[in-house]
Amino acid sequence: MAFNLFYLGIININTDYISLSEKMLSVVSSGIVESTAYFANWTKLQMLITDPPFEVVLVGEKCMDLNRTLNKYYLPGTLITGSKKKSNLPLLQNKLIENQTSIYICKDRVCSLPFTDLTEALGHIGFMP
Repeated sequence: MAFNLFYLGIININTDYISLSEKMLSVVSSGIVESTAYFANWTKLQMLITDPPFEVVLVGEKCMDLNRTLNKYYLPGTLITGSKKKSNLPLLQNKLIENQTSIYICKDRVCSLPFTDLTEALGHIGFMP
């Protein structure tokens, strides 16, 4: 639940959701130190809060193909979202370019100019496929 709130906070640019997920994490934080193996999902959330993730935004007709390709790689600290068509989600607003599938690399609510090449976009976050 806390991870979902964090993720929704990112794509909706809703700091209340992010704050709530941080509060939930603080309640179990002592358990993380004592029994990390039993708190794997909480540890993942702690990593994302400590080192804010890159948000990879895929928009356009071929966004699902790009998503399938991205899912072949191990990209810790990366949240992937997207849409085939115009979206009202704050992170996706005004990103669709007609007749083009675009990739945006965002961090802390600031996005790059659009990429059309996946390898070039991944290089922007320091990952080379």
